[in-house]
Amino acid sequence: MRNRLNRRVFLGAALAVALVRPAFASGEQAAQAVDPTSPAFDASRIAEPLAIGSSFAGTYLAGRHAQIVRDAEAASRFFSSALKSEPEDASLLSRTFQVLLVDGRVGEALPLAERVAAQGGDPLFALLALAAEDVRLGKFAAAEARVEAIGDNGFTDFLKPLVAAWTLAGQNKTDDALKRLEPLTAKQGFEFFAHIHAAFVNDLAGRTKAAQAAFEKAAALQKDMTFRFVSLYGRFLERNGKAAQAKAMYQEFVAKTPGATVLADALLNGGKRSAREIATAQDGMADALFDLASALGRGRSNDPGLLLGFLSLHLKPDFTSARVLVGELLESQGRLKRANEIYGAVPQGDPFWPTVQLRIANNLDEMKRLDEAVAQLRGLAEVRPRDPEPLVELGRTMHRHEKYADAVAAFDEAFQRLDGGTSNDWRLYYSRAMALERAGQWPRAEQDFLKALELEPEQPFVLNYLGYSWVDQGLHLERARQMIEKAVSLRPTDGFIVDSLGWVLYMTGDFANAVRELERAVELRPHDPIINDHLGDAYWKVGRREEARFQWRRALSFKPEEKDRARIEEKLKHGLPGSTAAKSDG
Repeated sequence: MRNRLNRRVFLGAALAVALVRPAFASGEQAAQAVDPTSPAFDASRIAEPLAIGSSFAGTYLAGRHAQIVRDAEAASRFFSSALKSEPEDASLLSRTFQVLLVDGRVGEALPLAERVAAQGGDPLFALLALAAEDVRLGKFAAAEARVEAIGDNGFTDFLKPLVAAWTLAGQNKTDDALKRLEPLTAKQGFEFFAHIHAAFVNDLAGRTKAAQAAFEKAAALQKDMTFRFVSLYGRFLERNGKAAQAKAMYQEFVAKTPGATVLADALLNGGKRSAREIATAQDGMADALFDLASALGRGRSNDPGLLLGFLSLHLKPDFTSARVLVGELLESQGRLKRANEIYGAVPQGDPFWPTVQLRIANNLDEMKRLDEAVAQLRGLAEVRPRDPEPLVELGRTMHRHEKYADAVAAFDEAFQRLDGGTSNDWRLYYSRAMALERAGQWPRAEQDFLKALELEPEQPFVLNYLGYSWVDQGLHLERARQMIEKAVSLRPTDGFIVDSLGWVLYMTGDFANAVRELERAVELRPHDPIINDHLGDAYWKVGRREEARFQWRRALSFKPEEKDRARIEEKLKHGLPGSTAAKSDG
């Protein structure tokens, strides 16, 4: 089967190389929530028939429902109203505080944080929010006391050393701050954070040699350096007379990250970066909260990551890395409108600005605002007349909406902006080839597929798509089989590619082996209508007629496209074309 177009596969990669840091935990992302543009996110519908204030129970339940569907704005409004009726309700107070933070309304949450902290228990985030506010106001000793009052548990074993170190650094207690970080060097997955923050603390205190040693230890722990780390370390080296070492590091990063052209330009052509990014203890605290947010954001629930990310931005509103992380976490919850508000605050001169503009367009498309998404991409293309990426994303957007001629036109424009070309351009040839194939322009599509393979000979998606297309047309069957077998060897658990192998075996008359591969494809992609349809055809050919009908019925249950539905229904009535009349297996 041809590969499906993934709307996020290209955008996610750019931010990953820029932001992702080693983390102490990983896990499934939170399930996608209801789209903010859907009726479930309309506060009037959530609350009906109860208006705010009509009853405590009704308002509270409306808040709980809004919280469940991840509408933090509505939840905070309902809970705040309910709290006016029951100001001493400890559980409601805590919920209201947390949903305000999850929605980024830190200023409104802080007065409640004092009340949450005063009621006892284990008010982790209330104390942390108050400590962050103390740091913002320069009250570092008070912030230290808040942090030390946080209870001890598995997560705070990581959190407390990072944030406490910066409350100490703010009091010019450099040695104490460094000592506070030391336990993290023994925590698997958190050694990087210990060393990078030791580098920041030493640098802030003017201890250049110690700072460089800590940077080197942090670098040794990174398998693939991120743009943020390279930028921070490079800036340090440039400030301390080691511009050549910084440039060599930039060039190594660029060589290993061919898709990050805007980030590469910011490193290599950004001029001398003499200012510290971590110039104060407040900056250091913001960075510590960002690091913790990036670790927690990959867990089963990313609300804690959002809380920490918004606190980081409260301390440092121009902290682009934290802003981008918060936007991504909001996206993962389906809060696309709020994510776009966060992305929209990234200034145009920032290296991340082009990428977040693409994310804004993508989110507009997901919110069913296609015209706005297209206008966003066209506007970005005009602002960046040499950058092909806005037009590439426009082509992919048109492809997703089955506007294949428009997609081809956008890709053609993007090609006009290519400067020389690199091996990484296989992605653009592949994208245009898919649009051309769907637009019925096979000769051009085939040429682009072959060019993509010339640039990236073992790219499994290209091998599969071209091989399947040849099989579908009855062309070059032996070469197609070899290509698809290669793709399967590279991605043995990809159900679409395994389906392609089964289908080429079917088309060449090897029905028994086709059944074997197609059964495996169905196991890997059990709910795909075309794969189930293919297995039904193979069963029919080996005489397993009832099983064939079962698979065709399954295929129909998974809502195939209309043209495929009509074809499958015809097979259920009459069997495969050219076969004898359909009959029971007995």
